[in-house]
Amino acid sequence: EADLADTENGLSDGARRKLELQLQRLQAQIKSLENSKDSVEETVQYARVDVSVADGARYFDPSARPTGWEMLEMGWGMLAALWHFGWNTALLTALYMLIWLPVTFVISLAGSALKSK
Repeated sequence: EADLADTENGLSDGARRKLELQLQRLQAQIKSLENSKDSVEETVQYARVDVSVADGARYFDPSARPTGWEMLEMGWGMLAALWHFGWNTALLTALYMLIWLPVTFVISLAGSALKSK
């Protein structure tokens, strides 16, 4: 605290020395920040943004009502999906029966043959 006391000529030598050191440190920090700013500006200068847009894509707009034709298309799409699901279910059931029916028949014959003995 004695170093920071004002004298008749201004600051004491110790306080002046501390201020000079702080000033040099701050100037070094400023120079370092300016260099890093230049480096960031160079990096940003070469940045690129690519945007692609798909034609024919219909995005959802909650405020817009679909037209009658669009409603029919959506209904037809739902019926087609339902038919596709039903067809796949029937096909998988038929394949399951085709595989397991002979197996169960053989097991049934083997069981009845063992009972008759």
